[in-house]
Amino acid sequence: GATPEELAIWIDPNWFTTSEPPGVRRATDMALQNAFWSANLFRASQSDVGWWSVVPAVITLACFLMALSLLPGSTHPQQVKIFSTIASSLILLELLTRTAQYGVAARETEEVYERLARIREAGYLKDDLMLALMDYNAAVESAPMMARDVYGRNRDRLEKLWNQRYG
Repeated sequence: GATPEELAIWIDPNWFTTSEPPGVRRATDMALQNAFWSANLFRASQSDVGWWSVVPAVITLACFLMALSLLPGSTHPQQVKIFSTIASSLILLELLTRTAQYGVAARETEEVYERLARIREAGYLKDDLMLALMDYNAAVESAPMMARDVYGRNRDRLEKLWNQRYG
């Protein structure tokens, strides 16, 4: 169901920076690049969602103060105030949980990235690569989807950083 444009990256030989022939060396280099991008995009997602948590936090605080009748205009029924406090608290809790999940995913993919760099330096050991790939898959599969447009906003900066390290 992918469009030709979406499939073009898999055909483009320059999508991954490795020029190794198919095999363990190429797989390690490709996984290293993927882990680099994933870790950085998870960190950027964590930052984005963390900042977006400020709005529901303020709303939750305002609703909580209204429920305690500490703000003027307490003519609304107490049930509405309590419901508003609980609802905004749940939204805030969801955002804070998501922020924490991005942090865990970033940390786990950073660990895999470091392992892949060591595998590369140690001579591309296939068994170590397979274990690292399983850990990478577990980290990425357990993480939430990246924040909206995080790739587009960070692409140029991350491409520059990647090229400085491995270009």
